[in-house]
Amino acid sequence: MFAVYATHAAPDDPLSALKVGERPEPDVPDGWVRVKVSHASLNRHDLFTLRGMSGQPRRDHLPPSF
Repeated sequence: MFAVYATHAAPDDPLSALKVGERPEPDVPDGWVRVKVSHASLNRHDLFTLRGMSGQPRRDHLPPSF
């Protein structure tokens, strides 16, 4: 599937952590449904996350894909 996704935390240049490209189709667990997203946005909180910042006391809480 075509996606924009984060690859790592980048405190000094958060937008450099975003990549555009193909990703594997996710598995859909039983009882869930897949939805098609046609539009999305990037907000201030997303920039904090891309910088590795959050309300958590540690930075090692980011998903394994970072």
